[in-house]
Amino acid sequence: LTAQSVHGIHERYDAIKEMNAIMNNLILTPTSKKIGRVPLSNCDFNMGPMMEKIDNGGVLDGPDILEVSTILQSCLKVGEWCMKLDKIERQRKKDSEISDSQNDNDFYRDSNGDRYDQKTIELKQLPKFGHSIFIEDSLVSLLDNAFDDEGRLSGSTFPSIGRLRSKVRTLKSDILGTLDTLMMSPSIKSKVSLESGG
Repeated sequence: LTAQSVHGIHERYDAIKEMNAIMNNLILTPTSKKIGRVPLSNCDFNMGPMMEKIDNGGVLDGPDILEVSTILQSCLKVGEWCMKLDKIERQRKKDSEISDSQNDNDFYRDSNGDRYDQKTIELKQLPKFGHSIFIEDSLVSLLDNAFDDEGRLSGSTFPSIGRLRSKVRTLKSDILGTLDTLMMSPSIKSKVSLESGG
């Protein structure tokens, strides 16, 4: 989101002004409802540590995958919110073409007391950000199904994990069975009874 030119700097500044107007409830939807706040979660949107881990030949573990999923879900929500702004702006433009009459309700005052015409605040830059957010549906679906009901990586989503878990269960059962057999053998029983004082 960094600007590469003076034009880009102006676009970012306009986006900040649009966000400021929204955060101060200065822009109304065509139905005179306030625009909801941007759906930012407690997510810090920083996938750098996970990408570094992968670049260094590491493998993402459960918490890493959960963090990636949270970041991508948050990005999708922000993108949907920006698209909503785009629809609102198109409807506002359509409505303003129908009715050019203005009354005092079309103005607001900012925190400095300056008076602005609501029709001059256009939502142009924030919707652009929404158009730039794209996450492959198959990735979202994979991450949505990545964990089972117990919070572990899903054996059905990741069949190799399911096979490994099944093998671990089988080996564990075999080891416990072997231990039980050993404990029942007469030579081990006598050694255990001697050591226990009986």
